[in-house]
Amino acid sequence: MKKRPKNKPKGLNDPVADLTEWTVLTGRRGSNIRTHKFIERDDLIVVKPIRITVILGILVLVLPLSFWTYLISIQWEMIQGLHFIFKVLFVMGPIAFLWIPIMAGTAMLDTSWNTIIEFDKQQKTFTKDRKIPLLYRLRELLEWYEQRPYYLKWEEIHAIQIIKKVRADKSLTSYEMNLVTKKGERINLTDHSHLETILDDASKINQLLNIPIWMEGSSGLSMLKNEE
Repeated sequence: MKKRPKNKPKGLNDPVADLTEWTVLTGRRGSNIRTHKFIERDDLIVVKPIRITVILGILVLVLPLSFWTYLISIQWEMIQGLHFIFKVLFVMGPIAFLWIPIMAGTAMLDTSWNTIIEFDKQQKTFTKDRKIPLLYRLRELLEWYEQRPYYLKWEEIHAIQIIKKVRADKSLTSYEMNLVTKKGERINLTDHSHLETILDDASKINQLLNIPIWMEGSSGLSMLKNEE
């Protein structure tokens, strides 16, 4: 007998749900602020980043790089007199300390500003891709992150999955929303702590594609709203 996937909603008798992972897709940290908004137009639904997430990504990336540039500039004359090997160590050494903020800033910009997510009403297609592949490649290099682009017809999409995430120190509870394909593959749409917004955005996709909404610990969207 096939084992029931961990955290799968009780009473969800759907063969695709048995193929689908019910663990977090985007990591345990989550976000305390709303990261994206779903904008509905006549011809499509676009998932756009909230401006503050783009600004934070730029600051987290630019500030450490600016500090590194400033440090090199004020010590440039001293560096000129060093042996080549010491020059390299002096210039590249601070990168080891700046690795985490550079990686974090790159990830924030790639996830927010650089990611294109669209539901095309005329073509009946879903797209998730990058504006600038080079920025994604940098993220891929820095944190061994890999996520291929997606181009799907609506009939290939089976459900919307919402997963509750709690940080290890229990300082934040957030929710990630994923699309689930008929093969059980998951594609992340957004991830933040505003459950009511997550549910509203899920409802837009639910009405557009006529697909169910799954959430661990519940049997459907109506129950979720009653619980709130």
